Amino acid sequence: MKKIKILKASIYFSIDILLGTSILILMIDLLELLGGNDGIFETLHPYWISVGCILLIKALFSGQADLIEHYAGFDITERMRHKMIEKLKSYSLGFYTQERIGELSTIIHKDVDTIELVAAHLWSRMLGDIIVTIALGGFLLFTNWQMFIAMILLLPIGVFSLLKGIQRNLELEKDTKEEQMTMVSLFVEYTKGIPLLKAYQNDVGFEQKISNSAKLFGEKSKNIATHVALYIGKYNICLELSYGFMLLVGVLGLIQGYATLTEFLLFSMVSKEFYKPFSALESSFLNYVKAEESYTRIAKLLESPSITDSNFKPVFENFDIQYKNMMFSYGKDFSMHNLSTSIKTGQKIALVGPSGSGKTTFSQLLLRFYDVNEGSITIGNHDIRNIKYDYLLQHISIVMQNITLFNDTILENIRIANPDATRDQIIDATKKAMIHDFITSLPDGYDTILSENGSNLSGGQKQRLSIARALIKDAPIVILDEATSNVDPINERKIQTAISNLSIGRTVLIIAHNLNTIKHVDNILVFQDGQIVESGCFNNLLTNNQLFAQLYNSQTMAKNWMIS
Repeated sequence: MKKIKILKASIYFSIDILLGTSILILMIDLLELLGGNDGIFETLHPYWISVGCILLIKALFSGQADLIEHYAGFDITERMRHKMIEKLKSYSLGFYTQERIGELSTIIHKDVDTIELVAAHLWSRMLGDIIVTIALGGFLLFTNWQMFIAMILLLPIGVFSLLKGIQRNLELEKDTKEEQMTMVSLFVEYTKGIPLLKAYQNDVGFEQKISNSAKLFGEKSKNIATHVALYIGKYNICLELSYGFMLLVGVLGLIQGYATLTEFLLFSMVSKEFYKPFSALESSFLNYVKAEESYTRIAKLLESPSITDSNFKPVFENFDIQYKNMMFSYGKDFSMHNLSTSIKTGQKIALVGPSGSGKTTFSQLLLRFYDVNEGSITIGNHDIRNIKYDYLLQHISIVMQNITLFNDTILENIRIANPDATRDQIIDATKKAMIHDFITSLPDGYDTILSENGSNLSGGQKQRLSIARALIKDAPIVILDEATSNVDPINERKIQTAISNLSIGRTVLIIAHNLNTIKHVDNILVFQDGQIVESGCFNNLLTNNQLFAQLYNSQTMAKNWMIS
């Protein structure tokens, strides 16, 4: 349907141009009549009527073409964005890494807009110009083949040189973009590091690096500008020479008798419309390259593998979690082999270990950020891969280190976890999350609008709002990822109380670095290099004097450290 609309707009644009050209032909015909008859003024009425009718029809086709191309453009953007949104909903949570957010934003906004601009607007007009060129070319060839041959004789040479120039220019631009990225990175790094550089009075060396990078980028940009000027200049000379050569052949035709004055005037005026697609060839080709790059990124997004889903929604008799002979790997960098463990309903389990040991991956596999390579993970004896993905996530709440808050009221930010929650239920959840008193101290209370990502809140306040979300969701399984990290002692105590309230009657997985906070959990799983190397209660693990004891002793020594 979109292709038909674009083609229809192109045909209407070509009719619009051809009607404008027909007025020129009428005027030439009229000049010929005026030159041959002194009393012709009495018979001009049909011409004026014809011109008026042509102008009216031309306006109608032009307006209709504009309308159709805009509708086609809106249709393209609506369909593509809808298709991408539906596709995005089919990905696992692991797809949405921080590195992807900027890329996704660029694809959904910039790349879709590029496709819409090029496909619906630029290409419809370009296709219209090509139709006009073909129509006028046939007409001019039929009118005078000698002048037509002269008109197109140098075009192949010009087009060949233009395409070679564009190809070389794209190579130069790629090299220049890399230098631009280096320069921008240095500027950003310098801006962020100004306080440090000022403090150490050592910004001269960095300024020199930026200056050298900017100079190199400037030189490469000048090379591109010079190259563009050369190949565009050569191409324009070919076009002008083609036009001039045609006029020369036309003049010779007038002298030798193989061209009439009418034919000469016709070629000299109408050929400008014939040359229009050739004049716009460079921009058309660059638009094609731009659209191809955008389409490649969009296609990559749409063709990315979705998570395998089903419609199975089991009625859970319990929420026992089992990892059975589970194997998982990130290529060659990280792997888990034959990992097996079980977590009973209502247990509080701590996951500890050095950075990169696998504790976060362990919890992410339960959320199906990724699927295991071998073995299985079950909840209530149901393989999580066989459970409808959204239904699985309904039974798990997450309190992360990095909290996402939206530019909306505090009430609606909490209600995201449960759209059906009443105001009284949300207030009850905030009281348990130890954030109610703070909210009511604000002038607008629960109707306070949060700034983007809650930048007007402290880290501890964000964490307690996140816990309130988990409480209002009321999922039977909770994952806490370093919920008390990077907060002050007062907020930490409140968060600990909130977590205690959240943990009542739920199965809880706690990813913890502060080992003092997990003394009373039911079981501790100690990870190293993707394996569970120890498990047990706090006191037993200390007595074993293995990895957990080493981590605890190191942390205690670090906590007791003071400046001598």
